[in-house]
Amino acid sequence: MSISLRTKFIIVFVVLGLFMAAATSAVFYLSFNKLIRAKMKSDLANESQEFADYVRYENGKPIVEPSKEWLELEHLKNSDYSRYIIVTDTSFSTLHKSENLDILEFQTYYQFKPTKTIESYDIEMDSVKYFCVVYPILKNAEVIGYVLAAENYKRTAYFIELFERTILFSLFILILISFAVAVFFANRVTRPLLAIQQVAGRIDLQSPGRRIELSDTEKEIENL
Repeated sequence: MSISLRTKFIIVFVVLGLFMAAATSAVFYLSFNKLIRAKMKSDLANESQEFADYVRYENGKPIVEPSKEWLELEHLKNSDYSRYIIVTDTSFSTLHKSENLDILEFQTYYQFKPTKTIESYDIEMDSVKYFCVVYPILKNAEVIGYVLAAENYKRTAYFIELFERTILFSLFILILISFAVAVFFANRVTRPLLAIQQVAGRIDLQSPGRRIELSDTEKEIENL
């Protein structure tokens, strides 16, 4: 089946527009996810710092002092917006943890490695995904323990889902715009060619003087 030049032009223009829109959306999506993870890491690291300040080193081992932060955290229940804190020694054995973890411990589901820098991990416990930050507690430039701070992805998933919907809606709008622009330019390009075809079809030996009236068209079409 023969496809007209106008149809080909529209198809190519729309496909090219969709490709560019999809590539741009992918970049924005990856950047947004990276930004979200960076924000989560920053927030959990700041909270970990508060708990790290109440860890002292005595008789060769870290000791967790009671603080208002622990009291406030222990009143929180397990919910989509909860944060979970575990203070460990250098071998990641639990010294103290928030009560909303109940019997759960991140170390059971992930084997953490010693570190002197703040690290982040994705952990799945009982089919629930968590974003976990490992915050090293330093005394005299030496690690004496760690704060493991985490929150589940449900709250973050809401913003990611909202962003995905926005991207899909934007792509739909771009499809409509691309199609409208493609039709406009396709008509502008092919209209003079159709005029040439119609007049040329009427030229014969009896009427060789017919001329094609074109105005406001490209130089190449005018010369043709």
